[in-house]
Amino acid sequence: MALGSAAGAVSPEWIGRAPHEELERGARPVLPSKDPFFTPPAGFEHAEPGTVLRSRDVELGFLGLIPQKVKATQLLYRTTDMNGLPLATVTTVLVPAAHRPDHVRPVVSYQCAIDAVSSRCFPSYAMRRHAKAVGSLAQLEYLLVAAALAEGWVVSVPDHEGPDGMWGAPYEPGYCVLDGLRATLS
Repeated sequence: MALGSAAGAVSPEWIGRAPHEELERGARPVLPSKDPFFTPPAGFEHAEPGTVLRSRDVELGFLGLIPQKVKATQLLYRTTDMNGLPLATVTTVLVPAAHRPDHVRPVVSYQCAIDAVSSRCFPSYAMRRHAKAVGSLAQLEYLLVAAALAEGWVVSVPDHEGPDGMWGAPYEPGYCVLDGLRATLS
């Protein structure tokens, strides 16, 4: 499947802008638990799993400090929770800096170790520049993600435990990963 662009084209009726999107440069990102971007739009339950509900570009920083030369787009997408009910979560899609839209790239999904149920440790927050995510493994695991980017791969890094950090829950992480790939490829 061709990848055209990292976020791809999505249905306009599902795209929205978070109210805080125009914060001044250098400001800390908002925690996912308080970030309106993570709240799915009304009616999202009727979308197919993997449907992109909202997208935004973000700036990444190694350890939250060192800016990375990579295109990073966050996608809020429809997935399924461990009980089979509709859920929305986020994947951060990273595209190599030298990406040409007419060039098809391999896509890989990387699941960071999330050793907490706090949204401060979710990759969608921890990998962002100026994030205050001390102790989050996602900040260190960026080195592994960077290795895939250096190979020319597009990398999808989902919040695979869902918005509630369902650590150890059956099924839900798998749904989040697979639907995150669907969203990335759409």
